[in-house]
Amino acid sequence: MNIIIKIRPYLSAVTFAAFITATLPSVPALAASADDRSQYNYNEIPIADEGPKDLFDAMTRRNNELNEREERLREEESNLEKLKLEIEERLRAVETANAKLNEILENMRKLDQKQISDLAKVYENMPPEEGAKRITEVEPELAVRILKKMKSRKSGRMLAFVAPDRAAILSEGFGQSIIPGEDLTK
Repeated sequence: MNIIIKIRPYLSAVTFAAFITATLPSVPALAASADDRSQYNYNEIPIADEGPKDLFDAMTRRNNELNEREERLREEESNLEKLKLEIEERLRAVETANAKLNEILENMRKLDQKQISDLAKVYENMPPEEGAKRITEVEPELAVRILKKMKSRKSGRMLAFVAPDRAAILSEGFGQSIIPGEDLTK
């Protein structure tokens, strides 16, 4: 794209030369030899494609590109902030649900402990022979929990009436925790 500058007759040659050297460093008419200058019309001088107008246009395009990129980055930042808030909200909901679940689990453990304690009292009040028959019918984990809640003297008398192989299994259970993290000595 060539732009033509009309030289006004009232501009002096010095003013014109200063204008050209300041704004257009590569004008072919100025660089040409004396023989080649005759082909140029000095009232119209073409500006090279890399001239100030083209430079200004390129800078404007670049500025527009940067503005668009900045706008996209702002939108992405806004979207990320929304996602962050949503994740934090979900995390709070999960933590709340986890706390409620832990509370329910603790209540269930307390209820279970109370039920086991009540069962242990029932077995303690039975004659050892009758308690031994019934304790052998219960799953070993539950039997161990019941026996641990009983007074040691009464649980020992009851184990004396249990078959030796079953008594060995139950005795091994006394040294282990059936439920992870649960203290069965209480």
